[in-house]
Amino acid sequence: MSAEALATLLAQPALPAPPGVTPNFDNPPKSNTIAWVVTTLCLVIATICLSLRLFARVWLEKKMRAEEVLMICAYGTYCGTAYVAYAWIYSPGYFVHTWNLRNEDLIRPLYVSESHLWMLLFSSSSPDQNRDLTGLV
Repeated sequence: MSAEALATLLAQPALPAPPGVTPNFDNPPKSNTIAWVVTTLCLVIATICLSLRLFARVWLEKKMRAEEVLMICAYGTYCGTAYVAYAWIYSPGYFVHTWNLRNEDLIRPLYVSESHLWMLLFSSSSPDQNRDLTGLV
């Protein structure tokens, strides 16, 4: 594909607008405040719960078990999910109609989302060294 054809394709709307609707490519209406509040609130609650659990288990009981290590790993995965949620806030935004976006506006958020999904897939389905590959099916 030539550079001109690619530029033309990327400048087109991501979806045709319904009849009677004029697309707003420059400043589409968004509801990012709701996304900020919900994502931040969930991240704060998860962090408080993790901190309380680690404080009770490690500081008070003076024990560190496999559950705590797995919990910390799960929290790291959740932070990756929160990163994707925040990335969607910047581009293109939440509650934005697809006809208000150009194809080029979807490159970064789809790349971040797909990369995160592949990371989750491979991290959750890695086979144990003592077993065969049946865990992947």
